[in-house]
Amino acid sequence: MARLLENVRILDLSQYEAGPYATMLLADMGAEVIKIEPLWGEALRAAPPLIGGESAFFMFYNRNKKGMALNLKDPRGVEIFKELVRHADVVFENFTPGVMDNLGIGYETLKEIKPDLIFVSVSGFGQDGPYSKRPSFDLIAQAMSGIISLTGERIGQPVPVADYIGDSVPALYATIAVLSALYHRKVAGEGQRVDVAQVDTLFSILVSPTTFPANRRTAYGTVQSHPTVIYDMYRAMDGHVVICAPMGNIFDRLKKVLGMEDVDHEKVKQWASERTVDEIVKTLVDAKVPVAPVLDIENSLENAHAKAREIVATVNHPQAGSVKMPNFPVKFSKTPVKVRSPSPSLGQHTEETLSSLLNYSKEQIARLREERII
Repeated sequence: MARLLENVRILDLSQYEAGPYATMLLADMGAEVIKIEPLWGEALRAAPPLIGGESAFFMFYNRNKKGMALNLKDPRGVEIFKELVRHADVVFENFTPGVMDNLGIGYETLKEIKPDLIFVSVSGFGQDGPYSKRPSFDLIAQAMSGIISLTGERIGQPVPVADYIGDSVPALYATIAVLSALYHRKVAGEGQRVDVAQVDTLFSILVSPTTFPANRRTAYGTVQSHPTVIYDMYRAMDGHVVICAPMGNIFDRLKKVLGMEDVDHEKVKQWASERTVDEIVKTLVDAKVPVAPVLDIENSLENAHAKAREIVATVNHPQAGSVKMPNFPVKFSKTPVKVRSPSPSLGQHTEETLSSLLNYSKEQIARLREERII
């Protein structure tokens, strides 16, 4: 069966999470992603928790990829990489700006080799600007974008988002960018550089008028609660629920359920506190008022709807055994996306890549291995 991104080849130099997550999504959709690591492997391979000696993080972010080990600190390794670029559509990296240039494989160099190359850089602050050279991780991006200031306080200090939103959001934007650049290349016949910054992408999702200051000033003046909007979390007798009832028909249906003409937050709070989670959910679902129980991750995965949608994939890894991980979330009717293979062992496909793409002989490959180039 044909895959969405069949015949697209990506050289993936990215490490940790933001870059590998994006290239994982592209690999899930059928691109041939060759993950190129230093001879000692990328740092995420050792990140806990470990399953059978394998990092759960690494196994998730690098499924469906091929693995190649290459010493880019050696000029011969750089030359091999440049040879590979001739056969690639995309180069993907997430080093601190300037590192690729220092290695001799920056965009200006590589586009001379492959003029229609798409060169994607993911970094904390982007390729220019006064902070561009600063290293970054998820928590840095959350802090600099203002996200942490929105999530409440714990023991007198701001609370970061629990998961790595500073990596996943730029990864999604980078994935969109690659697909867009591939389409543009098909139409216009030209490649380009793509600059994705963690802070930029996190800031871009602050679209609510209650969080984005420009919207507060220009569209709303001073933000105030609206008397005909319910959009909050409420404590039930045995847990919590969220209820969303914007003005209009949904709010009218909520008023009917509560038997009140005037409904506000405090009245809903009192109503919910006298009922169980199941009672609230059933009552409001029947009334077509948006409602949901507040689930922990385990209960979310065991939810019947989640199972029906197959949101969890099971991958058989040669060292870790059967491993469960988030599945690709989008359904395609003609080109279904599947998790086809586990993350590669270090350098697993080095020989295959050199022989099939570059026509290296077994003797050449053995010599490169002996000389610690691969």
